[in-house]
Amino acid sequence: KYAAVTDVSGIFHVYNASVGGPYDIKVTSVGFKPYQKSDVYLTLGNNDLNVLLEEENTQLNEVVVTGQPIPPKKAVTFLPA
Repeated sequence: KYAAVTDVSGIFHVYNASVGGPYDIKVTSVGFKPYQKSDVYLTLGNNDLNVLLEEENTQLNEVVVTGQPIPPKKAVTFLPA
């Protein structure tokens, strides 16, 4: 299993993938429909894959973030023995 993350331009690289296949490709991004392509075979050299994701109107669930203050640390005094 290989994974990759795109850069700001949407370009990604999958390093150390073996020549041959078949590979199943899945591309996902929040707010877009997943893209899948099966039976992909890699050759030596350039293996470009252009992917165009379709927007998906997805209602995301609410996220609630809560926090609590951290109590201050108490000073420890060591007395001579």
